[in-house]
Amino acid sequence: MKITNNFASTIIGTVSGRITYNGRTINIPQSSCMELVDGQILIDGKPFEQYDNADCPIIKIELTGNVEHVQTQTGDVEVHGDVHYAKTMSGDIKCKVIEGDAKTMSGDITCDCIKGHCSTMSGDIRR
Repeated sequence: MKITNNFASTIIGTVSGRITYNGRTINIPQSSCMELVDGQILIDGKPFEQYDNADCPIIKIELTGNVEHVQTQTGDVEVHGDVHYAKTMSGDIKCKVIEGDAKTMSGDITCDCIKGHCSTMSGDIRR
């Protein structure tokens, strides 16, 4: 007996945040379903290539001056100054000095000086 699978589907799971594929980066809406079907990436059933910036804008918060507290769900945070506390679920944190703590679940933390605690589950911490 010969079994042939003509419809190959791999469900990658629930995703959110930035995804780069073939050199193109888009921001995926929170709780989207991503799957690989016959070599093509689908997000909520829509081919990756059909997404554009209007569908999924990439959010970046840029602040000039010192900041006491900044927190986002999705998006990069860049502070041109010092920050006491910064947190993002999916995004990078960049500043001069972290006076207190900085945390990101999926992203990098980049600063000149870290005085408190920094953590990332999926990213790098750079000084």
